[in-house]
Amino acid sequence: MTTDITPTTILTGVDLPLDGRGLRMGGATDLNGDGLTDLVFISGTFPPEEPIAGTPVVMINQGNGNFQQVDLGPDVSGLVHPREVEFADFNEDGFLDILIAGHGYDTHPFPGEANTLLLSTGSGTYVDASKNLPEDDTGFTHSLSVGDINGDGKQDALIGNLPGNSGPHLVLGDGTGQFTRHDLEPVRFNDGTDSWTASFFANVDADDQLELITGVEVGGPSRVYDFDTSSNRFVLQQELPVGLFGQGTTTVSDIKTADLNNDGLTDIVMAQTDSSYQGAGLQVLIQEHDGSYSDKTDTFMQGVDLGGFVAQMVRGIHCLNPVG
Repeated sequence: MTTDITPTTILTGVDLPLDGRGLRMGGATDLNGDGLTDLVFISGTFPPEEPIAGTPVVMINQGNGNFQQVDLGPDVSGLVHPREVEFADFNEDGFLDILIAGHGYDTHPFPGEANTLLLSTGSGTYVDASKNLPEDDTGFTHSLSVGDINGDGKQDALIGNLPGNSGPHLVLGDGTGQFTRHDLEPVRFNDGTDSWTASFFANVDADDQLELITGVEVGGPSRVYDFDTSSNRFVLQQELPVGLFGQGTTTVSDIKTADLNNDGLTDIVMAQTDSSYQGAGLQVLIQEHDGSYSDKTDTFMQGVDLGGFVAQMVRGIHCLNPVG
């Protein structure tokens, strides 16, 4: 299979108010349900720049390529180094809310930072509800996953903090935009030797319940976990094939799912780099009919050269036909 990828410009002539700093993270989705794709951006700083928090920018699509910025007020919570932007209807008003995770200034002593929650008011505006997140939520958040993980109909989030801060944990939503922290058992999640840098909720086995996919940080393998609702804990389902840069030298920076070969099964795409964050690659894992995964990167990425798209690493990926 030979794939031809050509960059396409979809947005021009829009001035992004990023306070003079570079774009660090963004997301695109239909926030207000009008069928048009809206945009969320946030700037940030990276050493050796002075650590200054960037504030989120929400742009609502007016049609015909025109976007209108939402006034978030002067005191909206910002982040020094935003890492992930995710969307879910946490307060159940019928409109998507915005959760932005960050890990703070990316150098010793790695202080971490609090995450930002913007809740829709249902009238086209957003309020900063970051205080609704647990008070001890500050950490080096390197990944973020959202979805109804415990099957109660409410949207939850997995805060993927790296070891050394508060560790990865769930924040379980109550449907009003409030959350309760649920710590994860330390084994395989926060023992300092087997941490992960990327995570994603997806229904990989068509059982109407989300699974957790974790992307390795150098140590052990990437994995798929089931969530046991009776004990509120994750249970290992399977280990995934070794990453592109080898066992012990691969770091996963992002994970998405899609049915890549149209067989009705959920496949996995991982953005990866090496242990020193040099080099870039996309690993394609195809689900077999027994539920296991096989590395089919050579087949699906044949003829694809990422060198023209990234300088050092792939920061994020998006699948156009996502499943799960």
